[in-house]
Amino acid sequence: MKKVVLINNGELPLPNVKGGAVETLIQLLIDENEKNHQIDLHVCCVADEKAKQASCNYKNTTFHYHKRYKKGVDFLYKCANYILKRLNLPSCGNVYQNGIVKSLKIIQPDLVVLEGCPNFAERIKRKVCCKVVARYHNLPTKVMMGWDRMNYEATDLFIGISDYVSNCVRNHFADIDKKVVTVYNSVDDEVLNSNENLHRDIREELGIPKSDFVFLYTGRIQPYKGVLELLKAFSLLSQEQSNIRLLIVGSNTFSSNKLSNFEEECHSLVETLGDKVIFTGYIPYQTIGAFYHAANVGVFPSTWEEPFALTCLESLMCGLPCIITKSGGMPEIVDGNCAIIVDKDMDLVSRLKEAMQRIISDVNFYEKAKTHSLERAQLFNKKNHFSKYLEVMNTL
Repeated sequence: MKKVVLINNGELPLPNVKGGAVETLIQLLIDENEKNHQIDLHVCCVADEKAKQASCNYKNTTFHYHKRYKKGVDFLYKCANYILKRLNLPSCGNVYQNGIVKSLKIIQPDLVVLEGCPNFAERIKRKVCCKVVARYHNLPTKVMMGWDRMNYEATDLFIGISDYVSNCVRNHFADIDKKVVTVYNSVDDEVLNSNENLHRDIREELGIPKSDFVFLYTGRIQPYKGVLELLKAFSLLSQEQSNIRLLIVGSNTFSSNKLSNFEEECHSLVETLGDKVIFTGYIPYQTIGAFYHAANVGVFPSTWEEPFALTCLESLMCGLPCIITKSGGMPEIVDGNCAIIVDKDMDLVSRLKEAMQRIISDVNFYEKAKTHSLERAQLFNKKNHFSKYLEVMNTL
């Protein structure tokens, strides 16, 4: 049985007790391996007491916890790395990375998978005898520095979470011949469609009439997510449609409900709309399915190039058609039978308004889109995700 170690960037712990998009994906792999135990799985992540307690429930995964910081030592590492980078010499790592290296020397893995931390590759390859895989959850840095090349050359295989990301990785390092494959993201359909989420009446809790048509946005409340444009489009549509609502689920950062300046701007924009727009703040992943099931359509109007967009897939998994922008890898999740795709240009507000108007008025399209959303989502279910992941691991 192949011994595989999954490593994240040290921001959040595993099991994913504090959320996080990358951590949620790793959690899916952990859970699937618990069912059929096809790999000897180890996970390295940041130390967290709640996560340590949760880890006791897993029989087929070994968790290794590491400090992220150590007073005084971090400063020394930063000073040393400042000099090494300018001399174009390899990094000496930091507290978190070097703690992981010590664990890897004990584990002696067949391969290591870097989940969203490709900058760990060179040091791990130099210190530990194993294959290194880097899964890109975001796009590679625009400017390739010396350390970027070192890490790239130390990596044996790259995984992109969409064809868009995979192509960006290939183009970024076009002069280096490395294998790049796509393994699409997945979401936990069992959690999203649990009995608790199916039977919880969010509309009643929030005072939304059963007859109202609800548009839903889930995700971080950041400018590049197109939230402001969505609010403007909804504001225009509400002047023509009386029985509509907009549900904004999320916060400016994961598991935080402290309002940012941008969130305050969004709130002030919709003051005149009263309860037609509802901001929920951060909602734990275990209960977010109830909010999808309370809505009619998911709207994800990103203005940047989305690497994938898990929220769009979550929407489909709950039977919600989508309105999305032509953004990065997001159009790979949907097709024309379950979504309306709009250009993210200067006319985005009007395009969103038109798409929202169409999905309300075209009842035939909407009903067919609901059915097809569920069918489309099965292409990205967690079983397929795990099988593809294993297939790629077995090539090394």
